[in-house]
Amino acid sequence: MKLNKVDVEGFRGLVKEQFQLDDMTVFHGEMGTGKTSRLLAILYGLTGLAPSGVNLDEMINVDSDHMWVKIEGNSNSKPFTLERSKRLDRPSSSKTDLQDAPKIGEEIFIEGREISRLFLGAPTEKTFRIDALLGLSKYNQIASEISTAQIEKRIEELKRIQKDVAQASTVKEKLSKAESDLVRFTEERSKVREELDRDADRYQRAEDNKRRIEEQDMRNSEVRSKQTLIKSYEEQLIVLPQPSPELEENFGELEKRYEALQRRATYIEAVMQTLDIDGKRINEIATCPVCGALISSNALQKFQHHDEEYRHIIGEVTQLEVDIGSKRQALEESKRSRGKREMLQAELQRLKTDLNRISTGSPVQPGELKEAEDVLKRHEELSRKARELDIRVRSLEEQVEAYRALFNQIGRMTVAEVDAKIQKLTKLKESLQKIKVTLVETLSEARSSQLDNLRSSFKTTFRRIYPYQRLKDIDIETVTVRGRDTIQVKGLAGGRWIRSNQMSTGENVAVSFALLFAANQLEAAPILLLDEPEEGLDENGVQGLADILNTLKTTTQIIVATRNTQLTRLLSPEPEETAVP
Repeated sequence: MKLNKVDVEGFRGLVKEQFQLDDMTVFHGEMGTGKTSRLLAILYGLTGLAPSGVNLDEMINVDSDHMWVKIEGNSNSKPFTLERSKRLDRPSSSKTDLQDAPKIGEEIFIEGREISRLFLGAPTEKTFRIDALLGLSKYNQIASEISTAQIEKRIEELKRIQKDVAQASTVKEKLSKAESDLVRFTEERSKVREELDRDADRYQRAEDNKRRIEEQDMRNSEVRSKQTLIKSYEEQLIVLPQPSPELEENFGELEKRYEALQRRATYIEAVMQTLDIDGKRINEIATCPVCGALISSNALQKFQHHDEEYRHIIGEVTQLEVDIGSKRQALEESKRSRGKREMLQAELQRLKTDLNRISTGSPVQPGELKEAEDVLKRHEELSRKARELDIRVRSLEEQVEAYRALFNQIGRMTVAEVDAKIQKLTKLKESLQKIKVTLVETLSEARSSQLDNLRSSFKTTFRRIYPYQRLKDIDIETVTVRGRDTIQVKGLAGGRWIRSNQMSTGENVAVSFALLFAANQLEAAPILLLDEPEEGLDENGVQGLADILNTLKTTTQIIVATRNTQLTRLLSPEPEETAVP
């Protein structure tokens, strides 16, 4: 495959552009001039992909809602056209007249800043990349897919059938018994179902009678409960004391008498306090404390009677307080008794009203409940038996079907026929095992031979890119990691071998390009898109890289984007540079 011309619209910074391609094409210019965009446009046109970690919508020009790439070229000496386009948030679409196109993926795009990582990383990653570059991946996959598991499974099945064929008479007996049992249980199930259907009305009546009797029992129980409460309330009413109107009248009279005595005692106290101003006795007072006039003995005698009356009143008041307290307690007890009586009378009235509303219904005949329960018990037994027979019949139907299938299978076969099939499959298994062993051995020899070629080409190429003496020698070796063969690079520095992670960035770039060139010698890629491959190389390294790329262009179309004037001059077929406007 060779690409000749590319048309681009709305792709990154390329609004509308057309450019020609040759065996070696160099896009030279400063940053932001569209060099990398041209490489990515070719990558998208060929594969429909963007570099790992980049979304295709991010490739569309900011002033456009779509991008379009058209590639024209030759494949197997025939011209072809490949168009691919994409709108924002829509999948890509493509059309082409290219047939038998080589398999191309995003690995054709290589950034100089990332080249040093191409053969570094986890062992599984390196194994995948190296096997792919050696062209052995698909053969390894074929070898891994050669399996005898299904054949062995079929052989085991035939061995079980072989035992069944030898016991064909036993299978026939089991089939006959299962068919007989199926007929018997099917007939029994039919009889049970007929009885259930025939007596359905009887079962319904029994259910209704049982429900009626249970409801009647509940009503009778409620009546008995209410009657018991009525009797209890009536008994309580009998023992409650009757209210006494005289008690309230006596209590009122005592309170009135108490209040009158209190007023009289207050008056006498006032008089006594007026006369006995200095705490003197009455018989010691000679003059009126108000006007100063002499008081006669008769007048003093009257005051003496007040003193005696006061003492008498105090005694009576004290007794009245005791009587009033006793009467008040009796009166409160009478009120509580009256309240309880009214509550009991109200409850009695409610209960009697409820009893009048409860309908006793028709009386239950002796044995009526037991008869209904016996009928329902029989119905439950028949229903349970019908369910058990349904399960048994379904199980027997499955057994009969299985025995018939087995008998039909083994009834048409003989032990000798089964033996012959087992022998054929055993020979097939052995043949596949031999084929797999032969393929694995052949792959191992091919890998060994290609690794030798890879090693020789790798060493020569590395020295052209890296002409310095810090690394006296460079080599590759295979190491088995987790059951898989991996390739590791080592260099001889200071009298000891070091790994790639101990090498400088420039040394790793040289190692990666040398491996890429050596692997391409084994199986040439149709095209490589190199973005600033000179990253990490000095002038001598750039000189060696240019020599390698100029050699590589005889088998692989090389398209380079670079800012390096030296690399541009060494790769360009013409003296002047090819710059991107």
